[in-house]
Amino acid sequence: MDSVNFDYDILNPKSVNRCNLSNSNYETDYLDNFYYNPTPKKLFLIVYITLSIISIFGNLSLLYVIYLTKKTVVDFLIGGQRSTTMAISFTIVTLSCYKLWTVTRNSKTIKSKPDKKGVVLLFVLPWCLAVLFGFPYFFMRTVRYRRETCLTYCETVPNSLLSMDLCFTLQNCIEYYIPAIILIVAHSLIWCKIQNKNNVYIIFGNRSGNSSSSPVAGDDSDIATFCNYENVGDDNEDDQNEDCLSADRKEAMMMTSIATIFVFSKLPWHLLDTVLPHSEDFLFSAILFCLVRAAHVIEFVGVIAYPLVYFKMGSKFTEVGKRFWGLFLSEFRGGRQLIEGTYHLHQIELLN
Repeated sequence: MDSVNFDYDILNPKSVNRCNLSNSNYETDYLDNFYYNPTPKKLFLIVYITLSIISIFGNLSLLYVIYLTKKTVVDFLIGGQRSTTMAISFTIVTLSCYKLWTVTRNSKTIKSKPDKKGVVLLFVLPWCLAVLFGFPYFFMRTVRYRRETCLTYCETVPNSLLSMDLCFTLQNCIEYYIPAIILIVAHSLIWCKIQNKNNVYIIFGNRSGNSSSSPVAGDDSDIATFCNYENVGDDNEDDQNEDCLSADRKEAMMMTSIATIFVFSKLPWHLLDTVLPHSEDFLFSAILFCLVRAAHVIEFVGVIAYPLVYFKMGSKFTEVGKRFWGLFLSEFRGGRQLIEGTYHLHQIELLN
């Protein structure tokens, strides 16, 4: 069998003989375009490095908190989301659909604990979807050489322009548009259900205040089972029901905030990705460069915002985070005091 030889020298721009720009037919104005100016690239590089440090630190802290708590399926889903950005879309959609399922079924709270099969299914499902839809793009990648810049780069190259448009359209639909629609519908239904249950609780509470007998749910029996509405009027049960609704609202607010960040942080990038294949004259302009980099920075900021929302709005994340930082600061202060004490002892020994 004949072996296929690949010219690896093409990956090294210095080894390419065509890199003599003086013999190029391209105009110098085109080569000096803002798109190839290194100054804005250095600026965005500094921004990326700064955001990367913040993102890595915040997400590692979140993973550590998840490791300490590890109680519900949401923790596993959040952990899967934080492991890589490839499965973010499918993880957030799965998480939101799971919350919708728990809030619509007859359960007392949306913080229900699933069985082992449910944990495995909900943790593996986003990754299976990500691999199923993302892995084919690996085979569509190829190394290209741009003569005007003497640089090699990797890009997705379909067989024709029609398939390229189809490729970008499907990619954006799978990665963003379809998940965004599902998130909007799911969270709208979640809040409608929570509001209905809150209204039923208020109505039953008023009935219990006007009647000595226990209220009957009637057509709202499926909603009444969400909390112990049959015992409304009992002070202990009222407090439990109020705590139940308050906890569910906080949980839903946290998940809705995550979904909102996902939708708006990825919107600029995918809008540009949808428009770019149809605007060839726009490809090497300064405006495009700034828009693409700005959209990417916005998406990067969204990744940083995820752990901040979890720590700010998640009760157990906030509690464990405070304990973690308290322990870290106490150890840091103890170590600093030890160093200062050792330094003073050393100075005293020198004086003696």
